[in-house]
Amino acid sequence: EDGTLHRFGAHSTVVATGGFGRCYYSCTSAHTCTGDGGGAVSRQGLPLQDLEFVQFHPTGIFPAGGLMTEGGQGEGGIL
Repeated sequence: EDGTLHRFGAHSTVVATGGFGRCYYSCTSAHTCTGDGGGAVSRQGLPLQDLEFVQFHPTGIFPAGGLMTEGGQGEGGIL
């Protein structure tokens, strides 16, 4: 509350930045999900890991402009 800085040691750190769903043309992710956090981490030379697990919902169907819901994906829907 007073602005004092504290330093903590750790073996690893998780940086939760909100994802990058807006890098896709058709999605409903928040407009702030632009990948800036991951970009900042990468520019510092730190590793990014497991990017294939980044989620964005629902899945956009380009160029139709339609959306496939999570329920449709769960039933085996393929774009």
